[in-house]
Amino acid sequence: MKLPNPYTQRELAEARNFPPRNEPFAAINIGFHQSYTRLVKQVLAQLGDSVPVIVLIGDDATLLCDGGEQREQVIPARYHELKALAHLAFGVQLTLMANGSGRVSEVTASELHEKRAQIQEVQAAANASSPCASLPTMKAPAELLCRARILVDRVLAEGVVDFERLKEHVRALASHALETAQLAVCSELEQLDALLGRWRNSAGERSWAGLYVVICGAHQPRYREAACQYIGRLLREPDGSAAEREDRLVYGEGLCDVDAALDLLARHIVDQRASNLLFGDRRRLQEDLLADAGATEVRKLFPKVRHC
Repeated sequence: MKLPNPYTQRELAEARNFPPRNEPFAAINIGFHQSYTRLVKQVLAQLGDSVPVIVLIGDDATLLCDGGEQREQVIPARYHELKALAHLAFGVQLTLMANGSGRVSEVTASELHEKRAQIQEVQAAANASSPCASLPTMKAPAELLCRARILVDRVLAEGVVDFERLKEHVRALASHALETAQLAVCSELEQLDALLGRWRNSAGERSWAGLYVVICGAHQPRYREAACQYIGRLLREPDGSAAEREDRLVYGEGLCDVDAALDLLARHIVDQRASNLLFGDRRRLQEDLLADAGATEVRKLFPKVRHC
């Protein structure tokens, strides 16, 4: 038997402190949340049992299916190494931005010397054929390091930041940083695709057809985030943005464990079922319930302002 989900229990407890506090309205509110939580618990009992779920958190993917749990690392070390090199390139640009146009400050000079030492360390590792040598010897990372070192050396030699004169160098550096980041994404998605292919064969097509996926991130998803694109295509999700597109793929902002992800997914499923019953549209509650009324009122308050 499954243990109670701590996040579901906490949400209900916190609901008792929501306004209004005067009766009978407080009791009405609490009654609503109790009924809602009852439905959430019913869905939670199915998730990972009759309904397969994959949760992506950090470097790991977790499959919950038929009452079992499998977890594997899905983001390889190479992804983080390539991403660090891209950060090095953008870090040089951020240092220059923090300095601003004009004479190079002592703080900026110190940061640039530190970044040049980091570049030299990675290049030396490549020349010595160390375990991480494969990264800088690939074309994009190698060119990235070369361009970054040229830019740093030039600014330190001139002692001045002139963005107009440096624009060509900065843009070239950004281009090679994006190429390096592309290599990182390829390593991530290829490993994710291989893992999900194995899990799909193990679960069987009938079970896989009801799969839900929760992708957890530290902040709201960037537009066209790579894993979201991949899972969206895998599940044939409709195009859209944010909650508008979510059906069997849900993104959890700031969630750090599987229980939190399952609680979010259960609420999403309850909302879709309630929305379908109330409005004949399972996605209606994925936009603000007061959206249409709000739009009407905003037009009244700003009659002469055109829609942006």
